[in-house]
Amino acid sequence: LLVAVVLLVLAFRSSANLAGAYGVAVSAVLLIGTMLLAIALIGQRGSRLQWLLPLLAVFALLEIAFLVANLAKIADGGWVAIVIAAAAFAVMSTWRRGVAVLRAKKELLPRTADDGMSLDLAAVARVPGAAVFLSSSPGGYPTSFLHNLKHNKVMHEKTVFMTVSFDDVPRVLPDERVELQRRTDGIVRLTVHFGFREDPDIRQVLLLARRKGLELDVEQTSFFTSKPVLVSVTRRGAFGWRRTLFGWMLQNSPSVAGYLRLPPNRVVELGTRVLV
Repeated sequence: LLVAVVLLVLAFRSSANLAGAYGVAVSAVLLIGTMLLAIALIGQRGSRLQWLLPLLAVFALLEIAFLVANLAKIADGGWVAIVIAAAAFAVMSTWRRGVAVLRAKKELLPRTADDGMSLDLAAVARVPGAAVFLSSSPGGYPTSFLHNLKHNKVMHEKTVFMTVSFDDVPRVLPDERVELQRRTDGIVRLTVHFGFREDPDIRQVLLLARRKGLELDVEQTSFFTSKPVLVSVTRRGAFGWRRTLFGWMLQNSPSVAGYLRLPPNRVVELGTRVLV
């Protein structure tokens, strides 16, 4: 960001030349802020704050007039703000679309109506120890579990499917953070809730799970994660660059192990090839 700002200043050479880009950017940000606030108020059904909507409409009219007046400066530098905004939008929308496609692919994994558990695991050999398989979905089988079962043909004596859920609250109370579901096949489903202002910590999670009867030693437990790798099998269309962009972002995204503060020497990461 610093390098980009320095290059912009050197390219425009003066604050007067930057006025075009600055005017378009500021007027657009003001209008977007008003629109977001209006959307938030509309979502608060029955709230007395909705009387602010007419006032926001007045502000929006003024900001639209301000933005239209600044559109005349596009050729004089306003295009810079538009190009930067378009690039940011392309990156974010590509990530959103790519994640949606990956989730749709996961929906094709073995599932049933009740919690997605459909495999017959009675004949699978059990090995000593505990394993936690990270799952992005509260139902079905984690991809890492299916790959481990397919290639190694074994399960751990204590097998846990853990899903991390971020609730629409700043912080979650300790009594509401952990949910346990024990199944007859020996698998325990662990759902962990965090607020959007909290940083996940696996040690805290296991401490709370222990209070509910799930004994796991973080230094003696294997944590299985999976990271998808895109494999192109279809013909690229006009927007094939988005597939390449998403694949690059996916490979450079932070790992689940680092995000949950898992011990590095206890993590097993299994690659998943996703055909797109």
